[in-house]
Amino acid sequence: MVCRSVRSTARSEVRQVEFDQAGTGPEVLHRHAEDGGPPTRVEARAGVLNADLQALIQCLEVSTVPGSSQQWAGVEELLERMVRAGASDLHLTVGLPPMVRAGGGLRLLPYRRLMPEDTAELADQLMIPAHRQIFQARRQVDLPFSIPGLGRFRVNVYRQRGNAAIAVRALPQEIPSLDSLRLPPVVKELCRLPRGLILVTGPTGQGKSTTMAAMINEINSNRGVHIITIEDPIEYVHRHKRSIVNQRELGEDTISFAEALRGALREDPDVIVVGEMRDLETIAAALTIAETGHLVLSTLHTVTAVHTVDRIIDVFPA
Repeated sequence: MVCRSVRSTARSEVRQVEFDQAGTGPEVLHRHAEDGGPPTRVEARAGVLNADLQALIQCLEVSTVPGSSQQWAGVEELLERMVRAGASDLHLTVGLPPMVRAGGGLRLLPYRRLMPEDTAELADQLMIPAHRQIFQARRQVDLPFSIPGLGRFRVNVYRQRGNAAIAVRALPQEIPSLDSLRLPPVVKELCRLPRGLILVTGPTGQGKSTTMAAMINEINSNRGVHIITIEDPIEYVHRHKRSIVNQRELGEDTISFAEALRGALREDPDVIVVGEMRDLETIAAALTIAETGHLVLSTLHTVTAVHTVDRIIDVFPA
């Protein structure tokens, strides 16, 4: 969903565009057939899930026997296994073997159960000193991780039950185009706006970051402007094309979204991209910048455009 708000809140024109992307909505399957017919896709899926459950039980049983499962060499081996499996995510948590998300479901990797010292060591391999400081202070940290020849990853290290846990998302090597995402033509029109606020909204995992990256790429390819992005962490690396693209990462290049937004006004920007509008200070700064003649792109975790407007209003004290 894309929501555009221009000018001030009191006199603004709000334009709402809603669309469904192929493959993003829930699939509803229904069959009217006589008894004894071939299994439906729902029944087949249930069979797969049952097989996965049996595999999980088996793996948990054998993982209690010393030496019954593989030992990994390090985090790079696990990430390589994840990529080879065509998985989107890797989960590392105490008490279970490493697991990947592939084909919409979680799958076990053939390794032994993770112990507290295992997740602590793997987290340490992923973090640099600055990330470790943030993790110690906040009990969670987002960070980018790259392996030459393999790919780029978005990592979240967090604590659960007093132990480190890790979630890793594989990032596409290439920035998708708006056409490849099959977004409606109106999204390209939004990318041509000289000023205003564009919000990409939706639940977690529905492609907000990918959509916004494609929009930045569209602007970068067709307009000669200065684009500043403020991200946590940087997910897609944008090369300079027709535009100048400067990317700032929280923790590395700035201390907060709000602080970076205040500084951005002194950096001659045309387009400012905020990874996420999380708090009152960031939302207020983004609205001010949009009202002063700049184009601002950002994301919010809301379901509809109406909820987005309500969320922004609710953030401000009555």
